[in-house]
Amino acid sequence: MHIETGAAPRRRLISLTPLIDVVFILLVFFMLASSFMEWRLIDLEVGGEGGGEVDPAAARVQLTAEGIRHEDRDWEVAELLPHLEEEGAELIRVEMGEGVDLQRAVDLMTRLRTLPGASVSLANGEE
Repeated sequence: MHIETGAAPRRRLISLTPLIDVVFILLVFFMLASSFMEWRLIDLEVGGEGGGEVDPAAARVQLTAEGIRHEDRDWEVAELLPHLEEEGAELIRVEMGEGVDLQRAVDLMTRLRTLPGASVSLANGEE
């Protein structure tokens, strides 16, 4: 037998505690599972206070806002790489001019490092 009381039944409140617990557990899981180590690094050797002597045998590649210069000539990267390989350049010095985006320098150095046996260094173009 069912007796009506006239009042509507009360709705149960949903607790947010289990939801917060799940979000916290997921946060901890992703923090522990993530790796914050940079896996693509470029090794740059930092010179002393005087900057050291420049090796005269090093091939100078100047990166300017206008483009890439080597041996008083403008180059495209696709043309420069075979030229440097043909020269047998083992030491390559990239001189970064004023107003050059760092990403362009990193991209150029990455491409130059693909040359067999090449050692690439980065320098300020005003030295």
